[in-house]
This record gives sequence, structure tokens and C-alpha cells, in this order.
Amino acid sequence: MLNLHRRRLADAHEGPVYVPREDAVVFATARRERGVGAPGPLVSLRRWRLADDGVTTWVEDARVANGLTLSRDGEHLLVCEQGDRERPGCIARYRLADAQREVVVDAYRGQRFNSPNKVLELASGAVILTDPDYGVRQGFRPPSPLEPGVYLHRPGGETVRLAAELLQPHGLALAPGGEWLYVSDTAADSGTGEFYPECPHHVWRYDLDEAAATLSAATRLVASPSGIPDGMDCDADGRLYCATGDGVRVYRGDDGRELHHEPIDGGAVGLSVAGDPARLFVTTDEAVLVFDIA
Repeated sequence: MLNLHRRRLADAHEGPVYVPREDAVVFATARRERGVGAPGPLVSLRRWRLADDGVTTWVEDARVANGLTLSRDGEHLLVCEQGDRERPGCIARYRLADAQREVVVDAYRGQRFNSPNKVLELASGAVILTDPDYGVRQGFRPPSPLEPGVYLHRPGGETVRLAAELLQPHGLALAPGGEWLYVSDTAADSGTGEFYPECPHHVWRYDLDEAAATLSAATRLVASPSGIPDGMDCDADGRLYCATGDGVRVYRGDDGRELHHEPIDGGAVGLSVAGDPARLFVTTDEAVLVFDIA
């Protein structure tokens, strides 16, 4: 089902986002320390140009960026900025033409987010984000009174909490028709190096009612057989792709039946389905992989 097309060695942790008009992939690096006199972690956004195989730094300090997605207009990136002890976490919009940045949402009912992790944009322009507390656990974010949650933010300012029952809401994907929202709960990953298999490492499917801003009919779809289900995406046929500790797992979006396992040494972190014809883009911390989808 998946055939490796290209591999580019790179410090590539999150994303990856394919930008068709540039024939380029944008991704976020792993966290690294700034060095003496500049405490706190540093994450950069980098761009891989497929035509000449060059990788350049697009945004040097992306405020501890995590998940990324391309905006519906194709002109911007929506970036989950986890923030640090001085700068709040938020969803930011970066213009691809010049990296101009604006904050989309950074709080719920006046309380700052923990460390936004994944984001997607609906056809209406509303965004859905997950907000686990990994940044707090890992020591680069101050504690927030907000419990980890899933939020919907509408253009114009209204922010609604969609789900609070997940311990660590993490990965996000939307069915091609928009009727189902997939959210992974990754509480099995402590965020500090321990893994607790008795805790959630599952993908849940919800019926999404955007107008009412509700999730219903919660269904535990799959449990990751290795590590956690991190980055997720759906293709036009409704298949669900999950980055896991042993590679990429592909499932039917309706009943969770596994269709394919693509082993990757060291596992996968982020992924997205994009392009025409559609391809699968995967980040592994050490490389960006591009797969043809059969």
C-alpha cells in the first residue's frame, strides 16, 4: 500500500506539511537548548525544497512549535506554539510568503493553554486543537489551571471546549466528509521518558457537530500496538494513518480494521497526506520520508 519514494535526512520532529505551490515540505525540529545565557528550548521551522533537495531554516525561533497544518487557503501555516516559561502557548498563523505571524487563539475563558500539540482547520475557518500538558510535565511551561482538553475556536473569537474526558488529547484527524473527528489519547506516555501500557494509547472517533460545537458517539477505535498514536491524518478514501512507535499504521476509518503496517526503525512522529496524486509525508526525528500511496 505504501512505497517509499524519497528520504531526506534532517532534524525533523513535527509536521510535516506539504506546500503544493512551493513543492516544498515544512517541518518543525526537535527541541534543543539555546545555550549559555539563553535558557529554555528552541524549535525551528525548516523547509525542504523537493526540486533541489535543499533544506533551509524558515523560522529560527518558532516558540517551541509542535504540530503544523496548511491553511485552507494554502497561503498560511497554522502552528501549535507550545510556548515556554515566558511566552504563552497558542495557535499562530504564519504567512508562507514572508513568515509574518499572528496569534489565532491562546486561551480559554481567560486561562492560558498548557502546550498546544495538534491543530486542524475546518472548511468554515474554525480550528480544532488539542492541549495536553506535556510542556508542563517537561518543565518548559508553567502550570495552567486548565485540564488537558480539545477545543474549537471560531473566526471572530469564540472558543469552545469540545472534550475533557481524555487524559492527554494529542493527535487529530478529520474524516474527508467532516462528520468524524479522530483524537488520540496518549496518557501512556508520561512525557518524561516512561511508558505505562495500562494507561490510554488509543484513538477515539467522535461524531462532530460543528454548528453545535459538540462531540458525541465516542468510539474507542484502535489501540496503538507500539508506543502512542501521535500524528494522524485521513486520505480521500477515509483511511486513517497513524504515526506509532513502530512506524505507520493504516486503519479503516469506520471500524478501525488495520489495513497496513509500514515498519520504520525508531518509529514515526508526525505525518500528513497531501498532494495530487496523494502521498504520505512522515517525520521520524532523523528524516522526512515520502511514500507513494497505492
